[in-house]
Amino acid sequence: MLNLFQKFRLRQDSSLTAQQKALFKRLGLQSSYKQIFLEALTHPSYTSENGFPSYQRLEYLGDAILGSYVAYRLYMRHRDWQEDKLTRARASIVSQPALAKSARKIGIPHCLLLGKGERASGGSERDSILCDCFESIVAVVFTAKGFQKTCDFLDALGIISMATDKEDPKSELQSLSQKEGLGLPHYHIVGSDGPAHCMRFEAKVSVGENIIATAWGNSKQEAEQNAAIEALKKIEK
Repeated sequence: MLNLFQKFRLRQDSSLTAQQKALFKRLGLQSSYKQIFLEALTHPSYTSENGFPSYQRLEYLGDAILGSYVAYRLYMRHRDWQEDKLTRARASIVSQPALAKSARKIGIPHCLLLGKGERASGGSERDSILCDCFESIVAVVFTAKGFQKTCDFLDALGIISMATDKEDPKSELQSLSQKEGLGLPHYHIVGSDGPAHCMRFEAKVSVGENIIATAWGNSKQEAEQNAAIEALKKIEK
């Protein structure tokens, strides 16, 4: 039976899939970063089945880098915005649905390494996984190329263009709901997942007796914001 070290070496020497090669090339990475690139695509479910490192450490780093990038770009681009508006815009840009959209844009769903059960249950299209993986890819770009090149990569994806002069999602949803005479939206935390140090929360938003949308977030507040975003998407269709 192969020991863990042998398994790790086998994985290091393994070939990338066609989709992974395309993403690797798009990121402009050198071959020496192949292993960390694969790590960024590895979901914990794959780790539990194969004993390989998952993207969780890279996700931690990527989350911090994204936060710094978004805060700086918003601060420089919108000099007339006060702290509250900057904070709301940042929350919207780094929200789970927004980052999952960026992950899809660069083809991450086709590159993920998932456990059999996770893949069978549609994990490659789950926003929470795509968001985590995108943050991990950001960490890889940062590790390989530094902060400025990471900013260039994120600029090219149009991350900041999602920041608008609109109200925050919860306020916008409340305005629409009251305008239609439906009363105030109500938010409830209905689930949680993950270890204590990186817990995720699921929120639902309802008007009256009707549940409009549910969404996940890295905090209860973010989960509620994401639920409002999902509700607005449904209303706009």
